[in-house]
Amino acid sequence: DKLAGEMLDFYSGSQAYLDGNLRTHDREFFAVYHSMVRKFVPEGSAVLEAGCGTGKSCALLAEAGYRMTGTDLSVRFLDRSLESERVKLLPADVSALPFHDGVFDAVVSHQMIEHVVPVGRALAEMARVVRPGGVVLLMSPNLLSPFIPGSALKSLLRGGKGVDVWGESVLSAAWNTKSNLFFSLLKLAGLVPGFMMRKPDFS
Repeated sequence: DKLAGEMLDFYSGSQAYLDGNLRTHDREFFAVYHSMVRKFVPEGSAVLEAGCGTGKSCALLAEAGYRMTGTDLSVRFLDRSLESERVKLLPADVSALPFHDGVFDAVVSHQMIEHVVPVGRALAEMARVVRPGGVVLLMSPNLLSPFIPGSALKSLLRGGKGVDVWGESVLSAAWNTKSNLFFSLLKLAGLVPGFMMRKPDFS
């Protein structure tokens, strides 16, 4: 659809996103995510990291003893210098992974699923390429957290700085705190987890 095409164009061609975002990710950025991988995925496992960006996370997980395959929608993002005997990087759409069924012990991803349209097809593909009894582990920011814009609002009211996207001004921080609290309560009241797609800001 139109949004999927716009996202493909953005992630395939945005040098600014690569330089200002993905290339800034370091060991500390991935620390909590990697601790979760180590907790749930046995060392030595064959792991697919979906939406791996440059592949830096794959290289760090390989240091921890995993055999890594990293995929990203954008061939431009992949840093081939990170490849090794334990790290393979290739361009691929998570909604149509180029692997046979059940070839990985685990599929992991960090801050990727919130960038995907449609979510259901991506999750089905990740489940398909994992062996029976394997692990699918996804970690993403809670974009509905009222605490992020709430903290920004508190800071702005005291003369401090806001937060990009969630609270750049007092008005946006107050609106997002109220909105995110409302949606968080709706999700807590529900029995089945769901996904809300927010229109991406490609600027």
